Amino acid sequence: WLKPQAYEDTMCLNFHAPVELTYGLLPLIKKKKGRVINVSSVCGMVSSPTNAAYCSSKHALESWSDCLRVEMMDWGVKVVIIQPSSMKTPLLASFIDRYRDSFLNADPDRKAQYGGDAWMLNQHEANVKNLEDVAEDPNITARDLVQALQLEDPPARIKSGSAAKIFFQPISWLPDKTRDLILGTLVNSTKGTPQGILVPYPPPNKVSHITITVQNLAKSLEFYQTFGFKVVGEPLDGKQFLKNGPSSKWKHLILLVEDPNMPPRQECYEIGQTCLCIYTTNLAKDIEMLKSKGMEVAYPVCLNSTENLATYKSPDGFVVYIIEFKGFLGLMCRWTKYWNQIGDPGTFHWTINVKDSAKVNKMFEDIGFKSMSDQNKDEVKDDLLPGFGLTGENTVIEHIRLASLPDDQLFLTTMEWVQPESTKNGQELLNRVSISVDNVETTMQKAKDAGMIVEEGAIQTISLPYYGQVSIGTAYLEEGSNPIEFVAF
Repeated sequence: WLKPQAYEDTMCLNFHAPVELTYGLLPLIKKKKGRVINVSSVCGMVSSPTNAAYCSSKHALESWSDCLRVEMMDWGVKVVIIQPSSMKTPLLASFIDRYRDSFLNADPDRKAQYGGDAWMLNQHEANVKNLEDVAEDPNITARDLVQALQLEDPPARIKSGSAAKIFFQPISWLPDKTRDLILGTLVNSTKGTPQGILVPYPPPNKVSHITITVQNLAKSLEFYQTFGFKVVGEPLDGKQFLKNGPSSKWKHLILLVEDPNMPPRQECYEIGQTCLCIYTTNLAKDIEMLKSKGMEVAYPVCLNSTENLATYKSPDGFVVYIIEFKGFLGLMCRWTKYWNQIGDPGTFHWTINVKDSAKVNKMFEDIGFKSMSDQNKDEVKDDLLPGFGLTGENTVIEHIRLASLPDDQLFLTTMEWVQPESTKNGQELLNRVSISVDNVETTMQKAKDAGMIVEEGAIQTISLPYYGQVSIGTAYLEEGSNPIEFVAF
């Protein structure tokens, strides 16, 4: 995260300044057979992580001093490098604060990858204490400087301080991989793991995230966190990522986007009124857990021979339902969950209401989705409808398809409602699915060829919380509704 200007400033002070000073004095030093004594650091011997600009400048100073020492041999000029370890000086006292400030003043996109300001502030106090514990008396280095002046034949390098002799010098002799492991362990012992490692970039050809527009971010966060979803990074411009439970494979994120003026949500069968499904192995237990936290089901719980289902509504009316499968399908789902080490909560599928399911399903096929389940009108079971406030007597669903990208863990479920009929009531752009791709332009052309609606200027660069700047293109399954985003992270 350290900006290039910091490297220039550090090199100017620690390298260019001594070079210019020596250059100006060198004719007189050569004439008098004098000495050049450069104060480097153990950071010129071993590069210390988190100290890149300083280490670079000290390595440059040492390399130049080594050249100068050989070049001055014929002139009788001695060149000595002093390598102090951490000393109790004003420089050391300010180092940790400057390290902290460099992060706090870094670009938000870069900070987000680590977990924002909280990541740095959590480790700052420990860093200060650790450095104070190892700092030595600066008089040690003062005596070494005098020795470099007084010895008739001084060594090329004087290691100043006990840490320089008993830690840094032995470390410098180790193979690179061994040294890296030791230094990495020491440095990372005071830090939390960066969010960018806990939640990496989405792999290509997977659903990266689903977006849910909310009226109030704080209230909605409380709702989703009650299910067990965890916050990822810090919010940005009213946007906040949430993650599912742990998984051995990539699991999509949920992006909440605040819009106080969003249109009111309609019924679950309307265009754009998507629903989020969470898979569970024990619905009764989940219902009790949510009830203990003040959440009640929105409609009667559905219990039958193959599935159990309970529906909840967010503060602005978004539908989240939990489903438990029984029988052979239940065993398969449990095995998949075990095999992929999927923890709770685990989102299972995301519904998309469309006017023409045959046309939309063909579009999904053309961009790589594979069907897992197809149900025509006469195959659709109506025993789960009461869980959404509907009945089989007044409901007709033409087609339902569950499909996913290869080896992805989220199914997109297209639904074509005949009765009640799906209509557009202003909420058709509130929610969207985002797919991670290598090249947005190429994928957008593929989407267009598949029949999706692509508008001019549909590709742009935006900033997402946690991930920073991304290239993003938006296509629509049907005119003015159901946006699908293609994102290059």
